[in-house]
Amino acid sequence: MEASRPSRGAYYHGRLPHIDFAGLTQFVTFRLADALPARAGPHESPASVEAALDRSHGACVLREGSAADIVRVALHHFNGQRYDLGPWVIMPNHVHVLLRPRAGHPLGDIVRSWKSFTAVRAREPRESGAGFACRELDVRQRARGRGLRRGAPG
Repeated sequence: MEASRPSRGAYYHGRLPHIDFAGLTQFVTFRLADALPARAGPHESPASVEAALDRSHGACVLREGSAADIVRVALHHFNGQRYDLGPWVIMPNHVHVLLRPRAGHPLGDIVRSWKSFTAVRAREPRESGAGFACRELDVRQRARGRGLRRGAPG
């Protein structure tokens, strides 16, 4: 059995503010390493980063059913144990997820487990994992005051 860890509260990761409280519903976006053009940097506004992601830059391996299935399996794996999963969508080069972490499971640990599992599994059938490298995962989050609706898609 894994050890329970406290949530981190409000903190900065690099220049980005993060909020991590158990029971707080959060919207998270994570992306593939090649999802943004090289010129996009940490000084870009969230709106311009989101617009760049929506232009489907990079290899867009999440268009492939097998890669998207790996992400889907990862999202559902600890649903109801470490977090309550809300609606989610897999885009060609990034993923949007609404979730509520449970006590003892910080948001960073949850996202880290998703990206680790998906990066390893998606590389297995490929000769090179370059197209699905999540090492530069970008997580953007927005705290939501309201809870998840029961029966939300996922």
